[in-house]
Amino acid sequence: MRIRSNMFVLASALALVLSTAYAREPVQLVRPPSGVVGVEAAQLTPQFWVGKLGNDADRVLLDSAAIDAANAKMRAQDP
Repeated sequence: MRIRSNMFVLASALALVLSTAYAREPVQLVRPPSGVVGVEAAQLTPQFWVGKLGNDADRVLLDSAAIDAANAKMRAQDP
């Protein structure tokens, strides 16, 4: 029993010492300008999003009445 206990302590100590062999330098995280991971600086410009629309960039998506209706719905759902 004592031999098993000593072997366990020895194995634990060896595992502890060897575990530091896998230690690495901490990864330096780069904070993007937006403060949001995955959002690049170009995505903070209107030109990026207008460019994504291509030929539909000048198409009207919502008229004034549709915008008013969407705003009213939003205010009703989230007072």
